Amino acid sequence: MNNRNVDERKKALIKASREYFKEEVEELKRINKSGVATYNDDFRLKLKNKTYYFCKLYAQDKWERLEREFEAVSYFGKEKILNVPTAYFADRKHYFAVYSYEIGERKSSGLYTAKDILAVADSAVRLHLVKPSVKLRIIFPKPTGRACFKLAGHIVNYKTKLADFLKYYEGLDKEDLFKKRIESFGYLKRADRVLKKIAGDVSSADMEKPIPRQEWRFNHGDFTVDNIIFQKDKGGTNLCFFDWEYCGWDDPLRMVGDFLVHDQHRGFSEELKQLFFEEYGKKIKLGRKDTARLRVIMNLMEVEWIAIYLRLLTPETLKRRKRILRNFDEKTYVEERLTRAQERILNLEKRLFS
Repeated sequence: MNNRNVDERKKALIKASREYFKEEVEELKRINKSGVATYNDDFRLKLKNKTYYFCKLYAQDKWERLEREFEAVSYFGKEKILNVPTAYFADRKHYFAVYSYEIGERKSSGLYTAKDILAVADSAVRLHLVKPSVKLRIIFPKPTGRACFKLAGHIVNYKTKLADFLKYYEGLDKEDLFKKRIESFGYLKRADRVLKKIAGDVSSADMEKPIPRQEWRFNHGDFTVDNIIFQKDKGGTNLCFFDWEYCGWDDPLRMVGDFLVHDQHRGFSEELKQLFFEEYGKKIKLGRKDTARLRVIMNLMEVEWIAIYLRLLTPETLKRRKRILRNFDEKTYVEERLTRAQERILNLEKRLFS
């Protein structure tokens, strides 16, 4: 979104907030997550009476970010399924929404304790219990962003996520140093080899078998530590869940699979991952077939992460990060993504071909 558009929407946000809360606005301060180049523009709104609110100017694209998040936060808050911010009002014309400003601590995955993991697992179970009844399909009509209702869908996602990088990569001169580096390690060929091995170990019937609608479950869409804050209260610690922009119906095992392999969760020890898996599996009664299928999903999602790392290196993505993040170190950023992609490939090869 261009600056002029942002400025116009900010004016509309201030006007709507003043009318809704019946109080003058003292400050509107941008507060996008540190280190994250988001698609939206996030703000903290301060009123003259010293109360604060969280405001989002959503990116307008195919994901229908505002609709997904506002409906989810409104519903889950009302039904007390999970602790979420309060949804106050939304403006679909200027495409923004206003929520409560929640205070708490965000922890990196390396700081999570066993108690924390058990609390997150319990929250994942609560979402798993949200079934696609007729009523809820009216409230939440859409699948999550790039939902996978069959295993083969993960291969489609891999190819979709890799497409932008391939377009950029194939347009490079054969003598380009970056292109030579990609070819030297064989990122693309090795990722394809791993993907074929994962798919080849599953029957074609199982790869194409769809999940029946009645077995769909609600997926947060970005169930990561970056979207969870810990809030202290008299009873201990509550988890508050943010960023529901990609939420919707999905394979019942996809959200937990994503949690276990997500890039932001590299700091989890294997013991904590196993504890999460066991707690979740025990409470939703995962059978052997479910467990085996989850392992396949996790492997497929690992390959998807290779595509994500590479896609993050396109000029368009790097340009957006430079625009949003101060002191952006492109060289270090590129090096880290290539290293992470390399680590995923090596780990998958060791696990699948040893």
